[in-house]
Amino acid sequence: MKNKSKILFIFMILLTMLFTACTNTKQEEIPDTSKTEQGETTKKDEDKLKDSKVNIVFRDGVTALTLAKMMDEKAIENINYDMVASPDVLTSKVLNKEADIAIVPSNFAATAYNKGLGYKIVGTSVWGNAYILSKDESVKTLADIKGKKLTLFAKGLTPDLMTRFALKSNGINPDKDVEMEYLSSPTEIAPAFLGGKADIVVAPEPMATAITLKDEKAVRLASLNEEAKKAGMENGYPQATLIVKEELIEKDKDLVDTIIASYENSIKWAVENKEGLATLSEMYELGVQKPAVIKGLENMNIGNFVITSTKDYDKYFEILKEDNPQNIGGKIPDLNAYYEK
Repeated sequence: MKNKSKILFIFMILLTMLFTACTNTKQEEIPDTSKTEQGETTKKDEDKLKDSKVNIVFRDGVTALTLAKMMDEKAIENINYDMVASPDVLTSKVLNKEADIAIVPSNFAATAYNKGLGYKIVGTSVWGNAYILSKDESVKTLADIKGKKLTLFAKGLTPDLMTRFALKSNGINPDKDVEMEYLSSPTEIAPAFLGGKADIVVAPEPMATAITLKDEKAVRLASLNEEAKKAGMENGYPQATLIVKEELIEKDKDLVDTIIASYENSIKWAVENKEGLATLSEMYELGVQKPAVIKGLENMNIGNFVITSTKDYDKYFEILKEDNPQNIGGKIPDLNAYYEK
């Protein structure tokens, strides 16, 4: 009996040891996934962060000034500010739908809508800021341009079309009463004027201010935006307009509204703080030199972002459409083109 008890006791010990060994083996076979899982989670978070990045595309120059405070404050995370130096790059990023939000020429905003690219017009932050400058002492008003040579750029585009509109509004036939000389690039305007090759030019901001700072004889003969106001446009003609991708609106309208509100504050701050704006322009290399910001901010026509009526847009689009319907993508955009908060 005692032998049986001993045998049973030894058997129980062996069984316990065997069970323990098996358990340890199973534990060793379970892989340590803590690092892998952590790595996978991090990658997912990074992908999610990447997916939530809002890409805002805009030109350097005056347009960039409207975003200066917003960029500096970094109040909204997950925004990528994509500043480009070429209008072709700007439009291609919209055409390829790389831009979630973009600040584009207003006629291109109309084209993007009419072509079904999936963008809504939100508002305009920069109104017409091209000027007719003269150092011809015999020219005091637009009417005095008759028989003179007017040097400009961008034939068939907004600067040309709005110049023609201003001349016609003042009883001047641009095809008969004036010699219209077109340069291949806006960058050629200042050298032509300052070098004595052109006495009357069309110059956009900040170039117009830079010219007046370098040549004391240069005077602002006319503002194309003021001429547009005389023709019934309340704010003048919309030059740079913010558009937002419909896909982003559907995905996160609250975020879109937050970005728009932040942008409106940035515009307001820019208008009211020229010294600070000049500093930020220099700091972020926005394409406008500090003296030009300080001396010429009032002439850059930044502001009046919120759309209360489409009247100015309709009038402007009508002018472009009369020249060529394809300037706006074929037709004047309907009310569905505009974003509703």
